[in-house]
Amino acid sequence: MPRIRVSIGSHEVDLEGPEQFINEHKDLIVEVLDRLQGKSASANERSATTVDEPARTGNRIMELEFGEALFMLPNSASGTDKILLAGKFAQAISDNNTFDTREANQLLIDQGIKLANASQSLKNNLKAKRAFKFEGRYRVSRDGESHIETLIAHPTGEAS
Repeated sequence: MPRIRVSIGSHEVDLEGPEQFINEHKDLIVEVLDRLQGKSASANERSATTVDEPARTGNRIMELEFGEALFMLPNSASGTDKILLAGKFAQAISDNNTFDTREANQLLIDQGIKLANASQSLKNNLKAKRAFKFEGRYRVSRDGESHIETLIAHPTGEAS
């Protein structure tokens, strides 16, 4: 079933339904998104949106494939950083926008990366407030998203 998920600042829109429903309400969806972004919703500014596109979270990082994002991390990235990135991607494809340690770790294993202790790496992110518990699973926090973006923006490890 087609799904659209967009986060803009502290606002989130998550729609799921038959393609016909989404197509019938496309103009309203675009108008709401424009308002959330603080833009005017003029017809000239609107661009066509297809329901076949994967869900986006509003972060530049989510426009990449997981493997590509992973290999953009600096060589000095820790297991804690890698599991956080993997958690972000696992969360984006889950039904309730959450992830568990096994799902995030499996994404890393699929890319040939084996963490010594994935659970401890995730606990490190909880302690640093880059992730939090939600309904028995985990979500990447805004601080966690910012941390990921910083790592990807400065792959040599040098912040500007």
